[in-house]
Amino acid sequence: QNLNAVNGLFAGRSLQLFTSGGEFRYAKQQGTPVTPADAPVNQTQYGAAKVRPVSIDGATLYVQRNRKSIRDFKYNYEEDAFDSLGVSSIAPHLVNDIKQLFVWNGSREDEISLVFAVNGDGTLAVLNSRREANVQAWVRWTTQGLVKSGAAVLEDVLFAVRRTFNGVDRLFLEQMSAEAYTDCAVISTGALRTAITGLSHLNGVSSRVRADGFVLNNVTPASGAATIERESATVEVGLNYNPTLTPMPLNTINPAGAGTPNLIRKKRVVKVRVKVQDTLGLLVNGRVVEDRKFDIGSFDAAQATPFSGSFELEETTNYDQAEDKLVTFSQVDPLPMSILGIDIQMESSQ
Repeated sequence: QNLNAVNGLFAGRSLQLFTSGGEFRYAKQQGTPVTPADAPVNQTQYGAAKVRPVSIDGATLYVQRNRKSIRDFKYNYEEDAFDSLGVSSIAPHLVNDIKQLFVWNGSREDEISLVFAVNGDGTLAVLNSRREANVQAWVRWTTQGLVKSGAAVLEDVLFAVRRTFNGVDRLFLEQMSAEAYTDCAVISTGALRTAITGLSHLNGVSSRVRADGFVLNNVTPASGAATIERESATVEVGLNYNPTLTPMPLNTINPAGAGTPNLIRKKRVVKVRVKVQDTLGLLVNGRVVEDRKFDIGSFDAAQATPFSGSFELEETTNYDQAEDKLVTFSQVDPLPMSILGIDIQMESSQ
C-alpha cells in the first residue's frame, strides 16, 4: 500500500498537497513559480482522505484519512509552519464517513459562511464559521432521505437527495431556499384556488401544507395534484421536518460555592427566557410558547405575522443530580424560527 498517495491539491497562498501519509506545501517566495526540481515540505502527519479540500476564512479544510475528522490547514506564526487543528473536534458526533466537502460563502441576505460535510449515513454536518468573530458552530441537517452530494454555485446551494417514495428510490436535485419551510417542496403563487398542481414528485406521499401564512391539514397528492381546504394565493407543499435546538447540559458558577461549577450538584431549572426574531410555533421542552393573542376580531387572522421579542416561561424540572439539565427548543409545524439568545435560571445546592 502506498502511504503517500496524493489525495488532494489546493492552490492557496502556496501550493498545498494532501497525501494519505501527511500534509505538505511548497515553501516558495510569493510570485516564484514551482518547478520540477522543487520538493514539497512536510507540515503535519495526519494523512488525508480522497475528498476535495476547501477554503474558508483564509484556511484550507481537509478530511483526515479516517474520514471522521475535518482539519484546518493554516499557517501558525508561533511555529513558523502550517498546523492541522481539528475543527470537527467540538462536535465529533455529527460527522461520520465523510464523502464530500463544499463551501457556501454567503449571499446578499446572509454573510455567514457555511461548510457542508456530506456524511456516509446521508446526513449533513454544517459548520457555521465567522473567524473574525471567533465563532464556529456545528449543526446536523437531516431529511426524509439521504443526501448524496451537494454544491454551492455563487449564492445558490444545491443537493442531490435520494428519497424513497412508495417503495421506489428516486434521486432529486433540490435547492436550498430561505422561503421554504418544508423539504422537497413546491411553492406556487397565483389566484385564489384550492387545487394545487405540479406535485407529481410527491404522489402518494403525505405532505405538509402552508398557505397564505396558515398551516393547513396534510394532503396526499395524486396524479400530480392535491386539494387544500381553503382558497389560498401562495401555497407551499412539501415534506415535514422538525427543527430542534438543545444546548449543552446546563452549568453555572455558584457564587456561594466559591466559584464552583454546579454541573454535578443537585439543581433544577426554574425559569427559561428566550429572545426570538420572526418566530411562530416555538416549543420549549414540548410546551407551546404563546406568540400571539386572540379576540373575537382575530380568529381568522393568519399566522403570517411572526413574533419578535422575548418570552419567559416558568419551569419545574426535578431537583436532583442524577440527570443533566437540558432545555430543548423545537417546532412541529412549517413556520419560521430564529432564536437570538437564551437565558436559563437554575437553583442548585451549595
